[in-house]
Amino acid sequence: MLLMNTPFNPVGKVYTKAEMKKIADICIRHNLICLSDEVYEFLVFPPHKHYKIASFPGMWERTITIGSAGKVFGVTGWKIGWTIGPAPFINAMQLIQQNTTYAFCTPLQEALAQTIEEILPDMNTKDCLFRKLSVVLAEKRDRIANALASVGMWPVVPQGGFFMLANISNVEGPKREKDDKRPYDVIFNEWMMKNKGIAGAPLSAFFNDANSSFGDDYLRLCIVKDDSTIERVLECFKKW
Repeated sequence: MLLMNTPFNPVGKVYTKAEMKKIADICIRHNLICLSDEVYEFLVFPPHKHYKIASFPGMWERTITIGSAGKVFGVTGWKIGWTIGPAPFINAMQLIQQNTTYAFCTPLQEALAQTIEEILPDMNTKDCLFRKLSVVLAEKRDRIANALASVGMWPVVPQGGFFMLANISNVEGPKREKDDKRPYDVIFNEWMMKNKGIAGAPLSAFFNDANSSFGDDYLRLCIVKDDSTIERVLECFKKW
């Protein structure tokens, strides 16, 4: 099985059509099932475009695609989404789900179904919710990226998704205590929360203990915030 994620969390990478074709070719050549995590598929910033790997020749019958209402509609606490794929895969997943969680909250399922039905007629128009959302989030992304750069935190500007990485290696921050064995991004994030009023997520948390140093120089920040929160964050950067 090949597990892929596009747009990619935490970097925000959106795979191009050519890159997706290469991944599809690998799956076919090695007879792999592809589990495609596409929970940010409607949060792709212009001019980038999302391509579903199941749409490539020879991939539908070997692909399970995962979507998320929590990510798309900003209701992450609902923990509800969908899976698309050929009947044998879906039937097997239903059997497992039936014998683990058994059922999911019916009102939330109905709410999601009605929301999708209302949105579908506008999917390919300028009035589409997802098209408007990506434009709004791209503006928030750019404002936060500029604020990060203003204090020496160089942003890894995402092509899609909820998050942005910031390189902290050139920022004058806290000194590591001699007996503090935690990754530096954890130390920096704690210092930033206490002294600057801004909270990120240490990237080292995405690695196992042996490789946590790969995340030492980065924090992950969420760009999906309401305007008032964005303004407060920008003010914190101005006072840095």
